[in-house]
Amino acid sequence: MMFYVARLWAYIYGLVKDVCGLNLRGLGFVLRLVRTDKVISVRGRKLYFNHKIAGSYGRSLAGSWNEPETHQLLSFLLSHLRGSVVFVDVGANIGEIVVDVARHENISLILAFEPIAECCKTIKRSLDLNGFHAYRIIEKLVGANVGQHAFTLNAQAPQLSSVSDVPSASSTQVSMTTLDAEALPRSDHVILLVDVEGYEPSVLRGAAGFVADRKPCIIFEYNMISKQRYKIGEIAEILGPQYEFYRLRRDGHLDDEVESAWNCVAVHRESAFSALVSSILIQSPSRTSAPPRTEA
Repeated sequence: MMFYVARLWAYIYGLVKDVCGLNLRGLGFVLRLVRTDKVISVRGRKLYFNHKIAGSYGRSLAGSWNEPETHQLLSFLLSHLRGSVVFVDVGANIGEIVVDVARHENISLILAFEPIAECCKTIKRSLDLNGFHAYRIIEKLVGANVGQHAFTLNAQAPQLSSVSDVPSASSTQVSMTTLDAEALPRSDHVILLVDVEGYEPSVLRGAAGFVADRKPCIIFEYNMISKQRYKIGEIAEILGPQYEFYRLRRDGHLDDEVESAWNCVAVHRESAFSALVSSILIQSPSRTSAPPRTEA
């Protein structure tokens, strides 16, 4: 019964957000009342609903992606790229993005990094449900160094779990790796998605060789939460002058209003992505920009 109540509330939440731009309170609370696992459908993809981490599902319970603009951008890129693509998701959570990406025939491999065991289990179940088996799920943090690192788990809302700068009574030590330390296979193109609650600079510092060699298109979170930990200039310094930065708008297009972003996109000038993004780039300042996202 609570599953259907939660699904109805997720639908109402999404409707109010899309029409009025408001975030109704209580969705996470209602989701956490669900006590059964299910298989749900989101835009033609099967998603395993793990009630132990129900707070991570949000709008997906009602059949909608939580960040549709990211899905729209990825679909555009993957539909126009020629050749094989490796998709790397750092902070994959329940696997919403990788499940959608896996529908594209040019995806040769998905690598999902996620330190929370229940999330890793969920990603595997969802990918298997959709008949996609070219994946590796790495149950580790990703950062600037290889070793052990403090991590604070938010069991009720795993998407809000975070790396801890200083160990505390609420944190635990978990394994950390770097993208440079992982054996990533060759491909024609690489897309890197990073969503790690403000720890993005450390992830990219540990990927210097990977970035220089592969020139990936990088999608990363940059919003009111991220800005408490870093500024966009720090990312620009890490990636170097060959990378250009854009805001990912709510309509799936790009513009240069990065300080009003929820997610940003970094594109290497010499990569195949550079020509692609030019076709969805809004350059005129007279065009009305989509409003920045607000936290759900």
